[in-house]
Amino acid sequence: MSWFVLYFIVLVITISFHSYFSANALDVFETFRKTFLAINLVASTLLIFIFYGFFVNASIRERAKANRLLLNVLSAEIEDAQKESDKTIAEHHESVSVLFADVVELIPLFVDHEPTEVVDWLN
Repeated sequence: MSWFVLYFIVLVITISFHSYFSANALDVFETFRKTFLAINLVASTLLIFIFYGFFVNASIRERAKANRLLLNVLSAEIEDAQKESDKTIAEHHESVSVLFADVVELIPLFVDHEPTEVVDWLN
C-alpha cells in the first residue's frame, strides 16, 4: 500500500507544479494545457496499475506453483505447518528408509510408464 501513497504524493506534486512548468512552455491555449495534463495523468495511472496488476498476478501464480510443488514432496499437514511458522519440522521413525538414487539408463526405461507403474516395478 505504500506504493499507492507514493503515487498519490507524486500526483499531487505534478498537479501543484503544473502551472509553474506550463508557464515556461510554448504559448498554447489553456484548454490544450489542461487536456494534455489530463492525458498524461490518465495514461501514467493506467500504465502503473496495469503493470502492478501484471506483477501481482504473476506473483500469485508463482506462489501457487511453488505450493503445488511442495505438495508433491510434503504432506498437506506438513506444508500448512511450514507456512505458518519458520520452525524446523523433524520427526524420528525407527524403521523408515528413504533412498534417492540416479540409476544409469533408468529414465529411458520408464519414459512411457505411469508413475504408479514405476513405483510398483521399483518395489
